[in-house]
Amino acid sequence: MVSHLMGRVLPSTPLLGCEMDERELIHPSACCAWCGATGTYVARTDAIEACVLDLAGPMQKLHMPRRCCRPSCPSKRARQWHNFKAEGGKHTFVGPLSDLRCLMINTKFGVTLAFLEQLHSRMLREHVSFAGEADVAKATARLLGRGDLLPARLRLYLSEAWFFWRLVTRLCEVEQGAAGIARSAEVDFSQSVETALRGTYATVEKHFEQSTVSKVTAAGLRTDVQVIDGNAKNRRSVCAALLRHKIACPRLQRSVRVNCPCTPMLGSKVCYAHAAAAANVGAETDYEIVGHEALGAIGLASEGPLRLKIRNACEEGQELWVNEDLVHPGLVAAYFKQVGEDRLACLAERKMRRIQSRKTWTQAVGRAMGSSAADDWAAMDEAERLALMPDRSSVEDLNAVGCGTHKETEQAIRDLAKTAGVLCACLSSGIVVAMREIYGCESLSQRYLFVSVLRNAYPDLKIIAHDDACHLHKFTEARSSLSVFAATLAPPTLMYACDGFHMAGHVDAWCLAQCSPQAPHFRDSLEGVRTSVCEFTFTWFSQYKHQTKHMSEFGFKFFLLEMISAHNEEIFVGRQHHLTFRRS
Repeated sequence: MVSHLMGRVLPSTPLLGCEMDERELIHPSACCAWCGATGTYVARTDAIEACVLDLAGPMQKLHMPRRCCRPSCPSKRARQWHNFKAEGGKHTFVGPLSDLRCLMINTKFGVTLAFLEQLHSRMLREHVSFAGEADVAKATARLLGRGDLLPARLRLYLSEAWFFWRLVTRLCEVEQGAAGIARSAEVDFSQSVETALRGTYATVEKHFEQSTVSKVTAAGLRTDVQVIDGNAKNRRSVCAALLRHKIACPRLQRSVRVNCPCTPMLGSKVCYAHAAAAANVGAETDYEIVGHEALGAIGLASEGPLRLKIRNACEEGQELWVNEDLVHPGLVAAYFKQVGEDRLACLAERKMRRIQSRKTWTQAVGRAMGSSAADDWAAMDEAERLALMPDRSSVEDLNAVGCGTHKETEQAIRDLAKTAGVLCACLSSGIVVAMREIYGCESLSQRYLFVSVLRNAYPDLKIIAHDDACHLHKFTEARSSLSVFAATLAPPTLMYACDGFHMAGHVDAWCLAQCSPQAPHFRDSLEGVRTSVCEFTFTWFSQYKHQTKHMSEFGFKFFLLEMISAHNEEIFVGRQHHLTFRRS
């Protein structure tokens, strides 16, 4: 009876650490975060009034730091707050997370883990936003008469709390997996979320893919057939500086040059780095950049610097081709910044001319029915194509099959200032095993590099189902001689089948014979496989578009990866419950 009553009372008790007074907030461990000694004391004179957001509303706390008593401690004057230690201008997380019931993102504001877990669950199932949850929390606080406790920037603090909580959780999983024991994570809460994710996202992404491989293998799911597709709903704005980012594949020793992936400044088309670099170009250079090399229509180049054409300002007519690393960095940034902005201005002008030319509704309908994006693209000369989209596929690659199912249309050129969304690979069960951001358009070269990621993670992969499988089949086949690894991406080692949902758009005779899921060589392998599983997954996935369009580079990718991870976990748990029910 006592344990039953305690179980009902304890969850509602607002004690979040080892404190005895419900008004206080203290770190749960008495050990020093620097020297490990147990001789720490609570510095009550340094207490700060703080607000903690809980499921029941905001609570007011006295946030009290600890200090070490040992004279030999190297940081005896530093403070250890509830879940971070403050020293040298940094607020480094102190864990493990399992010992905490509250996460303070600074000395004055924190969120309970119960609130964050509910928020995470609602984001997965109901697609709630940080702004919406902040409004709900404010309304609840006003009803309780505690509206003055919440900060004015609650939406920002709430998003920071969620991002830091998920980042700490993932990094603790990485450390625990590597060492076999629970450890803390080195995360600085005083820096921005984007800065914290910039140095850790590659580790988190690698851990996600490796853990997914382990879980899929343990569940006994088929990985020899995978479905890939692009989701164009979740997009964000990118810098207009052309060819400044390289998507590299070490196994193929090839790369794709795309726009700078950084977020542009408010009211500008370029990011802070390119704007600053371009502005810092002085008169110390006596040459100018007048052109850059064409990377080939596919943009799939070998590793190495880009070649630029420079002109001597003193000696008229003297031009020279040099590597980009020999040219002043600010001059390079200014050149590609201007090229990118000129392309966007040109596209905007062309779009405006088309709008102004539609004088009547009949003419507008006739224009829409009589011309297509493919006609506009065909009307351009090769130089214009390369200038507009350097990573576009060649005419030969696009015309290798008669099916008009490729993704490189005039609309993709119009959206040059945004990403093209993300590429996802799914199993038939709906589990997403990999995700990569794509730029400009869903080009064959970027899909080719994505297939190389899947092949490296899943050596038993035999069939890729894709809505544009015919073009991808021809593309990989034409590049099978690049290396031994490239040969494993091409038929017959790796086959490409169209998904049933998009098969109606495939009309080429070769495609119907080689890439149809009903073809004899696919009939047995694709038995029971949902080749259109990405379409069902994207029905849920696309509803995050209203949040992701405002996000920065690494926040965008980390947010989607977390939602995918939670989505996968739901499928794993549901499958386990189903198997348990069947056995019983």
